[in-house]
Amino acid sequence: MSEDEQVNLMIDRLLFKNDDIIALDKPYGMAYSGASKTAPQLDRLLQKIKARVAPRCERLHLVRSLDKYESGIVLFATNAGVQSELKECFASGMVEQIRRCIIRGELNDSPLLINIPLIKTVKDRDMKLMPLVSNKAKGEIFYVESNCRTIRGNQYVSSVEVVTRKETMYIDIPTCSSHSDTEKRSLVKWNCSPNTARSIFHLAEHDRKDFDDQVRSHYGFGDNEDLVIRICLPHAPDENIDYKWETRMLGLLMKYFELERLMWNMSTLGGACSAMADYDLSFAKRAERISEKQLRIARELDDQTLLARCHLYIALSEAQQARFTDARRIVSLVHKWAQQTKNEFVRHCCGGVLAKIKAIERFGTKALREDVQMICS
Repeated sequence: MSEDEQVNLMIDRLLFKNDDIIALDKPYGMAYSGASKTAPQLDRLLQKIKARVAPRCERLHLVRSLDKYESGIVLFATNAGVQSELKECFASGMVEQIRRCIIRGELNDSPLLINIPLIKTVKDRDMKLMPLVSNKAKGEIFYVESNCRTIRGNQYVSSVEVVTRKETMYIDIPTCSSHSDTEKRSLVKWNCSPNTARSIFHLAEHDRKDFDDQVRSHYGFGDNEDLVIRICLPHAPDENIDYKWETRMLGLLMKYFELERLMWNMSTLGGACSAMADYDLSFAKRAERISEKQLRIARELDDQTLLARCHLYIALSEAQQARFTDARRIVSLVHKWAQQTKNEFVRHCCGGVLAKIKAIERFGTKALREDVQMICS
């Protein structure tokens, strides 16, 4: 089937469309992405589908996709805002995705809750979530809950409805007693409230030996077994916001913002004064005073690189006032610090300032030459 024929097929399978949402009926065997070049792939067709279905839309934003070997609704939004809202609805459980499948035989219990951990596997470009059967498996583990119920069936075949809840939050307490030389591992799962979980974490952190002994004694685990406790929370715990501390931190943050703003304004002014110092010595003295103020701000900000640069600004103003010995000494000390700390930026700055000092010492500036002529006359 050509690409245009695939586009026509998907447009014929358009289930719903309005200004915000587009729903397509994906056929079995069509991957959304990751397929080979010769295999059908939905995201390759999206631009052509959009051009015919929603030409005013910039692009289609995927909300919910399906696996390759599933058929059903693939949901798109016409803008990022609607996409975000719909994803939040799925995540919060306000909207559910219901799957129906045909299985061999029948469920032992209906409804049935399945919460076996899953692990992602990839084979021949096909991604599948398989049951986790070994603790040695590598890769991300997904903890999901699926509610299954039989719609209709018998001992040979059944139609089943499956609703997969969003990923359940699990928190692992690190191994209480790690024995790397043993392959045996025990896993304990607890369902508890956030407050209870906090108490468990506190006990495990501050009295780990007693906590370990109590758990092993209660469950009958030996000392040579590697033990992991997994705590399942029904929802993310609410954090207590310390508003007083937040106010203090905000004040400190605004202080540093203001100091940085002042620093860069003074850098602009100091650069202008340094440029004018070649023509008027009073600007050299003004540039030196500005650099000294910048030095105090840099100390307050605790920025070592900025401190070094301020010292170099002072060295340059010293040279513009014909105090070459002091200027060279400052540059030498800063260069030695840059070598010790391996600060290449400051080291290059030292080279530039030293070149400027040598040029002033050799050729002088207009302000220095006029000052010499005035003294001689």
